[in-house]
Amino acid sequence: MRHSFKYKTILPPESIRKYVEYYWFGQVFDNNGEKFVHLMTAQKSTQIIFFIDGIFRNTSDSKEVNKQGDIKIFGQGVVNKKIEIISSFSSIFGVKLTPIAIPLLFSLPASEITNLSFELKELCNSSVTDLAKLIQDTNNYEVMTQMFNSFVFDKLNKKDENKINDQILILTNNNDTNSIRLSDTLGFSQRHCERIFRETVGFNTRLYSKILRFENCLNKITKKTNNFTDVALNSGYYDQAHFNHDFKHFSGFTPTQYVSYLNEYF
Repeated sequence: MRHSFKYKTILPPESIRKYVEYYWFGQVFDNNGEKFVHLMTAQKSTQIIFFIDGIFRNTSDSKEVNKQGDIKIFGQGVVNKKIEIISSFSSIFGVKLTPIAIPLLFSLPASEITNLSFELKELCNSSVTDLAKLIQDTNNYEVMTQMFNSFVFDKLNKKDENKINDQILILTNNNDTNSIRLSDTLGFSQRHCERIFRETVGFNTRLYSKILRFENCLNKITKKTNNFTDVALNSGYYDQAHFNHDFKHFSGFTPTQYVSYLNEYF
C-alpha cells in the first residue's frame, strides 16, 4: 500500500555546513487506514527529530511513543528501528548533523550518545532548553530551520576554531579514517587519534567505515534493484555474503526485504 507523502530537504547556510548536513521535512497522509512504517537504520551521525503532528510508535517497544511537541535526539549508532505512524496525518522536521557536530553543539563527547535516543531536554543544557522551548511554539518548518541556524551560529561565535575536528571531517567525508591515516594527518600516535576520533564522532574508525559503506549501499538500492552482487562490489564489499551480513545487522532487513519495504510504502 503506497501512502501519500511529501518530503523535502533544505541545505543550511554554507558557514555551518561543517556541523549541519541538511534539514528535512516530511508529511504522511494515511491511505485507507493503512499504517505507514518508517525504517531507521544504522547511521554515521546524529539526527534531531521534531514531531510536529501525529503519533509515532516504535514497533519493537510499544512504550516508546512520540507525539506532537516531542523533540528527540537519535544518536549515531548501529541500532535499527521501525517507527509506525499511528495517526491519520503526521508532520515531522529533522536535522541531520555531520559526524563532528555533537561536541560543538552540546558540549559533550559524541561517544556518550552512541546508540542512544532520548528527549532533547534531557541534555540539561540551558541553550538547548531555550531552543526546544522556542521550536515547540511553532509548527512551521521554515521557522524551525531559521531557529536552528541561529542556535549553531551562536555556538560557533562562542567556540574557537578546532582544526583537529576540521581534519577529521575531511577524512570522514572521504572515507579515509584508518588509524594510520589519522596519525599521519593529526600528528599524534594511532592510539591517541583513535581516542580523539571516538570522542568526536562516536565510533572507532573501523566501525565508522563499515556504517558509511552500508549507507552508500542503501543509497544505491531502489524499488527495482534485483542484482545485489553489483551493489555489494561497487560499494567495496569483497563478496555478497559480507554485504548480506552487514545489511541485516545495520537495517534489520535482508536486502530483498528492504526492496519489498520500498515497494510497499513508496
